[in-house]
Amino acid sequence: MPKNTNERFHDRISGRYDAIYDDDPYHLLLRDLTLAHVKPHLPRDFAHPLLDAGCGTGWFGARLSKSGFAVDFLDMSQGMLDQARSRMESEKPRVAPEFFHGGLEQIATLTTKTYALVIAIGDILSFVDDPVRTLRSLAKRMTAGGIFLGTVDQKLAGLEHFLERGDLDALARFAKDGKTVWLGGTKDERFATRMYTAEEIRDVFDKAGFDVVDVVGKTVLPLRNFRDRLDDPKVRREVFDLERKLQAIPSALGRASHLEVLAKRRPTS
Repeated sequence: MPKNTNERFHDRISGRYDAIYDDDPYHLLLRDLTLAHVKPHLPRDFAHPLLDAGCGTGWFGARLSKSGFAVDFLDMSQGMLDQARSRMESEKPRVAPEFFHGGLEQIATLTTKTYALVIAIGDILSFVDDPVRTLRSLAKRMTAGGIFLGTVDQKLAGLEHFLERGDLDALARFAKDGKTVWLGGTKDERFATRMYTAEEIRDVFDKAGFDVVDVVGKTVLPLRNFRDRLDDPKVRREVFDLERKLQAIPSALGRASHLEVLAKRRPTS
């Protein structure tokens, strides 16, 4: 099957992905914020594995594995999956992971395991054609009460782009459905994406059989533009504490470029 543009782009950058992000203080802060968000909801035992979905090079899965959890990895990019496999070979985890090549919407056909926690950082749900159907399918591979933590692009952050282009018809369409094109990479690597308001993404999870625990902004502070100031560990810690307070304020979510959703699978899903 031919590669789609999303897969082609991530295959191309997989070998240098960590070099781009691992030393960037802004992305280090984002990782810390996600870990702090999910920590109170981690399973209390090791009875069921966890899934790093859209795993990229496997950073989050490897981090959870170090805590003793069995973790499997899923990504549509074989290049990224190879990087994750290499990372885990050097980590020597307690339980050998499985690596699944495919999208989040395919997980129910790739394994019969059930996962206590699925982490899908990197706006994976923004890239699927039908998020409700995808989450319903995923629920089949989650334990009752299992936790999902993932990010999506935040719609209100995208309005300015269309105003700058002066295309009011495109702005009206985007305001209605949140559909746009991811503009990274080369022109032949651009792919469809969808952005959501907090209300819209809550509705998606509700229809899919999940109870939303919370939705936080990531980040409320415009830190991408001030990443050089985050090189100082003391400053980064202070910003982390402030961001944690701000990101949970419902009225502040519209300032964030992304939304991070923590939801629980209903027992009847």
